[in-house]
Amino acid sequence: MSINLAKKYSGHVAERFKKVSRTEFAASKNYKFDGAESILVYSVDTVPLGNYVRSDTQRYGVPVDLKDSLQELKLTQDKAFCFIIDKGDDNDQMNVKGAARALRREIDEVVTDAVDKYRLEYGQRKPELSPRWTSLQSATLRSLSPTLRSS
Repeated sequence: MSINLAKKYSGHVAERFKKVSRTEFAASKNYKFDGAESILVYSVDTVPLGNYVRSDTQRYGVPVDLKDSLQELKLTQDKAFCFIIDKGDDNDQMNVKGAARALRREIDEVVTDAVDKYRLEYGQRKPELSPRWTSLQSATLRSLSPTLRSS
């Protein structure tokens, strides 16, 4: 007679390590594209720094109008993803998939890399952007997941 050992499924998911965004620190979250294809944003210029002169009528320098510029930020991509978790399957699998955890996993493992890749490639096309973009670009693009590098 043989001995049949029992098998047991864990109710926990072995999550993979995730990378954090490499470009998040340099991107602004001040603007919302809800209900618009583009938004107009003001940038206020600066003036040169001068020397304070105690004996002059213009001690702080010659007054000039503070200038500004206007830039249009345009939505160029409209990405999406879709998955389902069948209630029957989920119940029969001890609810291990969990909608909130599955969404977090999708954002951490797929969306974050796609956003980083877009930001870095956009930065390469816009040399007038901050120098901190250029220092990130080559190393970060190489470190992105292989599927994103080829897309």
